[in-house]
Amino acid sequence: MISIGVSHVSLLNAAAQHCRIPILCYLWEFGEDGALLAGVEVVVPSMAHPSELETIFFWDAATDPLGSAHELVAQQALRCL
Repeated sequence: MISIGVSHVSLLNAAAQHCRIPILCYLWEFGEDGALLAGVEVVVPSMAHPSELETIFFWDAATDPLGSAHELVAQQALRCL
């Protein structure tokens, strides 16, 4: 059996480019409790009004190492798209 690692960040970037998503941002923010959060902001056409854009945020507590902290939120965004 072969094990292949997949970067959800790379997959999300490719999906955003393929689907022509106008805005895709990777964010850092501190929560109300002071915890560091990793986030993804995606701007997509609204389901209710396709001519309008809708912003969707995905957040999760940042993990160690911080270099891979956006993997979980990128996975959440991919599931939504």
